Amino acid sequence: ALQETGAFVCNLEDEGPGADVADLVINALYRSRLAAPHVHSGEPYFCLRNEFRASRPHEIRDEVKNVLLSFGGTDPADLTRRCLDAIDDVCAQRGIGIAIITGFGYAHAQALADRVATARAAVTLLPTVTVISQHMRAADICLTSYGRTLFELASLGTPTIAMAQNERELTHTFVHPENGVVALGLGTEVTPHKLLEAFTQMCDSRLFRETASHAMRRTNLANGVENVIDLLMQSFRARDGRKAT
Repeated sequence: ALQETGAFVCNLEDEGPGADVADLVINALYRSRLAAPHVHSGEPYFCLRNEFRASRPHEIRDEVKNVLLSFGGTDPADLTRRCLDAIDDVCAQRGIGIAIITGFGYAHAQALADRVATARAAVTLLPTVTVISQHMRAADICLTSYGRTLFELASLGTPTIAMAQNERELTHTFVHPENGVVALGLGTEVTPHKLLEAFTQMCDSRLFRETASHAMRRTNLANGVENVIDLLMQSFRARDGRKAT
């Protein structure tokens, strides 16, 4: 219906039937099911926000003192509380502080606040923040999901342990050891033991964190905005046969 008005239609992160008929499809996070000229996938098309493009990279420290839990604005699987439960005791023993950033759409706010109140470790709960890149850069380790936050962390080189919120997130193409990400799979199936094992391994080895950080930053994410704009303009001109304004 949109195309019938003469509009040029570009769909983002679309794996549905609309992807078949759109003029352009750009899937930065997921490898598309369609092998078609109008479909473009992968990290070159991730639009990194300016606060990350302007930020200095994360600095690896000898000891882990700060951990960040950030699972997006909604965290439907409540992976935040799962992670806090798993790492609370070891963080208390090692003097590691935990910062938790949720969001307006987080549905388990009261239950999380109750859990934070009983935590043994020093926990700072931040429902929302203005400049999240500062918190990501300050963290020695971040626990997050397989979504867009992962690309933001990769741009900084903050060592990351990731779990998927759902089956679709498991198809996120960037989540791979060669990109420095410790990927644990579907979050609801990750046992506390498996999570704690990955966490303590990362805490215990500066070399591990340093290697992961360098691998994350090998991918150039700084040009995604320009790449998307160029692709939009090229595709629009090709369809209309005239210069875009």
